[in-house]
Amino acid sequence: MKVSENMNYIKIFNQIIDENPIAFKVLLFLIEQSDEKNISDCSYLLLDGALNISVPTAVRAVKLLEEMKLITIIKTETHHTCEIEASICRFFKG
Repeated sequence: MKVSENMNYIKIFNQIIDENPIAFKVLLFLIEQSDEKNISDCSYLLLDGALNISVPTAVRAVKLLEEMKLITIIKTETHHTCEIEASICRFFKG
């Protein structure tokens, strides 16, 4: 990974922290829980329980991450998962 690419991520992460610090916490949790295809369970109730945040807070955090195009929500009738931007996962997971 190039230094300039790393600096881009640092700017993105700082922007998230400035706008909604919980969203950064959510992003880290989703990355940690993601599989080899960068897919993670994105249930608001899961985030509520795992991160000790309210459902409305989880909704706002996920919405910001989605707006920043760091995650893509995959909705089914009964479940929400998300695909995390592959390069972001590589940044953290190597």
